[in-house]
Amino acid sequence: MTQSRTYQLWSDGSRRNYSGWSETSRTCQAVYNSTQTEYRNQSCPATQPQGTINQRRTYEVWSDGSQRNDSGWTTTSNTCTAVYASSASETRQLACPAATPTGPWTQRRTYDVYSDGSRCNESAWIDTATCYNRTPVAGNLAITSDEDTPASGALPVTDDHSTFTYQIVSAAPAAAGTARFAGNTVVFTPATDWNGATSMTYRAQDPSGAWSNAATVSITIRPVNDAPVAEAKTLSLDEDTQASVLLSATDIDSPAPTAFQLVAMPPAAVGQVTLAGATATFKPAKDWNGATQFTYRAQDTAGAWSAPAAVAVTVRPVNDTPALTDVSLEIRTKESVPVTTRARVSQ
Repeated sequence: MTQSRTYQLWSDGSRRNYSGWSETSRTCQAVYNSTQTEYRNQSCPATQPQGTINQRRTYEVWSDGSQRNDSGWTTTSNTCTAVYASSASETRQLACPAATPTGPWTQRRTYDVYSDGSRCNESAWIDTATCYNRTPVAGNLAITSDEDTPASGALPVTDDHSTFTYQIVSAAPAAAGTARFAGNTVVFTPATDWNGATSMTYRAQDPSGAWSNAATVSITIRPVNDAPVAEAKTLSLDEDTQASVLLSATDIDSPAPTAFQLVAMPPAAVGQVTLAGATATFKPAKDWNGATQFTYRAQDTAGAWSAPAAVAVTVRPVNDTPALTDVSLEIRTKESVPVTTRARVSQ
């Protein structure tokens, strides 16, 4: 380090008015003295309050007392741990299996909550509510149809399932008809021409095997007028005569028909048919014989017509007596000379 100052030099050789020393240059430097290690203990965070955190750092001490090349604090050990804070529980809901679909199915478990938010000591899940199979409930049903037409309806069964097995508990009388199941529908087929009211009972079983109560299906079949049935007839007669036949028909739900109508007639060259009430009369054409037919139908009191029925007609041939027609004949011959003549007879 270099310093300088100024002063006045007087004639007597004295120096006066000195200035102070001022530094003109400096080359002095501090030098490394030693390396020091410092230790400290830090408090644990609130989430892990139990234990300690040990740290250290190193730095250099120089001759001027300064600290240089600080390494920064590094942790040498950390024993901080979370501590128990509280107990808690949680629940969950599970889907019920198909065999026991009615729920809910809920479970619960407990656990410990620690200061850092972690969970420990979880218990096993314990059922608090379990699933079960609900017994189906069958409802009553009323179905209606017309005579000779099946009646059907969806069976009103209430349950957690949607498909069932059905069983007839008590059937309708066999004379009334028969019942069957198609999916969730009951179909009652009435006996031919039967009408009226009847009933049956049924029950339903769900896929888990539970049976419902027995419920009633009330069945009403409305009457429908049945057409009469005209009866086939036969008629036999001799040639050149006429004969009659009494027409008839049956009716299952009305009095025997008395109204009749001719439908198809034989050719005019064969003969003709007339109708008077229930009596049909066939008159063959002159000298005609052979087989033919005509058809008729019957009407019941409700106005229904039957299908046509045939009357088979047989006309037996009859030998006709020959007939000689008068003829004027002029014969000329000599007196007392015989003459022979011939005549031809046609039938």
